[in-house]
Amino acid sequence: MTIFDEREKASEKKFALEQDRVFLARAHATKVLGEWAAKRLGLPSEEAASYIQSVRTLYVSSYNPSVIFDKILRDLEAEGVKVRAEELQQTWEKARADAMTTTSDAG
Repeated sequence: MTIFDEREKASEKKFALEQDRVFLARAHATKVLGEWAAKRLGLPSEEAASYIQSVRTLYVSSYNPSVIFDKILRDLEAEGVKVRAEELQQTWEKARADAMTTTSDAG
């Protein structure tokens, strides 16, 4: 194996680790956002756990934060809970940033 092959493998490994870190941070942020919404909806413990799981499943199937933002905003609106989209976005960004910091500290 040449030095170039070794560098290529190292680069690929670094890229894969970074992608894993990003995925885990987004998964954590999705969970936090689901918890945040369940709390605002006033869901009891079992219903909250189910709601959080549904948010996480939706995110994994779409891998698009705007899809879960739309769902949560619709759910909150249906229950008469007033929340700004910006507040939802800020909650997501903070949870994602916290998770990225935690995973970089651990790695």
